[in-house]
Amino acid sequence: MDATGELGASGFPRYVGDGVEVDIDPETRAVEALLVDGAELSLGLVARVVDAQEA
Repeated sequence: MDATGELGASGFPRYVGDGVEVDIDPETRAVEALLVDGAELSLGLVARVVDAQEA
């Protein structure tokens, strides 16, 4: 993921990469908005932020 330097619709920093666009709250690391290949995740699916070393 690469930071775009812009804020997303949620007001948090936007990151993009590999077909994913995500707004992440840097303080809590909560995923505030997420698109995968231009579509929102289906209800019930969950995303979480992990450090690259943990992936």
